[in-house]
Amino acid sequence: MTTFLPQRFLLSPKLWLSLVLFLNLFLPQYSGAHEARPAYLEVKENPTGRLNINWTRPIRDGRVLAIHPVFPESCEILGNRTKLEMNAVMHERWQLTCDSSLLSTGKVSIEGLNNVISDVLMRFENEHGELRTQVLNRKNPDFDFTRTSAEIKSIAPYYFRLGLEHIAGGIDHLVFVLGLLLLIQGLMNLLKTITAFTLAHSVTLAAAILGYVHVPSAPVEAVIALSIVFLAREIVADTQAGLSRRIPWLVAAIFGLVHGLGFAGGLSEIGLPESEIPLALLMFNLGVEAGQLAFVALALLVMSFVRRVLTNAQEGLQRISAYAIGSLASFWLIERIGGY
Repeated sequence: MTTFLPQRFLLSPKLWLSLVLFLNLFLPQYSGAHEARPAYLEVKENPTGRLNINWTRPIRDGRVLAIHPVFPESCEILGNRTKLEMNAVMHERWQLTCDSSLLSTGKVSIEGLNNVISDVLMRFENEHGELRTQVLNRKNPDFDFTRTSAEIKSIAPYYFRLGLEHIAGGIDHLVFVLGLLLLIQGLMNLLKTITAFTLAHSVTLAAAILGYVHVPSAPVEAVIALSIVFLAREIVADTQAGLSRRIPWLVAAIFGLVHGLGFAGGLSEIGLPESEIPLALLMFNLGVEAGQLAFVALALLVMSFVRRVLTNAQEGLQRISAYAIGSLASFWLIERIGGY
């Protein structure tokens, strides 16, 4: 196939290998791709006045997030403190007995937030069933029991922001979308394909968070990388007979189901109670979609500019982009298969 790029832009296999090794060394944080997970602290007062504590923290590279809730000195632990590690999350449960003035004058602080980028979603339920939920971070690390529900802002924007951050950190998802943009021709085809991808990953995102689907994260991440390799191969093949060019919306929908399971990791592992899930799911998904649409708009603007400036080099640039995408995804695939 003829290319319109000057010879100096055509990388040899050795140079391609060097480029991919460079990306693998300097972008290791993207191989996991889904690490925007907050901690979750649930404090529930039972009829006897005791507090049931549910403390959930993400685990990264074998280390539990180094933050801890600090209760007033008047509080004492009753019985044993249980720990359970599951799906890269550490779950801890214990019970406290505190001075009777705690809920009228006291507060809970999260120690260590200055050293991490994660937030803590705290939920308090008193013995009468009244709920107060607040996001704790380095700027606001304390939960004040004296504050009323009316004084605490809605956390819906937080779930929306969590969705935005998750798609921004999900580099493999964005690379897959970029591959779709490189492959598909025609505005209507593009709209149908992006819509199919969105609907499909929304379905599995909801199913996973609601507990209807349970799939280990490691094989999901590996299949996501494989989907990008497949897409890159379809771009390079440059034939209208390929499935991705004939019915791209179907391919996008099939892989979208898998990508939705990857999205679910950012929310399902927090350990939210059932009453919180509908709002969290809605706002998180809206955040993911807003981030994805922003990426599509930006990518289309850049591609339009490149087409105008490099009129005679479009084919060569597309092939280089496909090889870069496929090479990086191949390393992700090998790394993820080797990780479990």
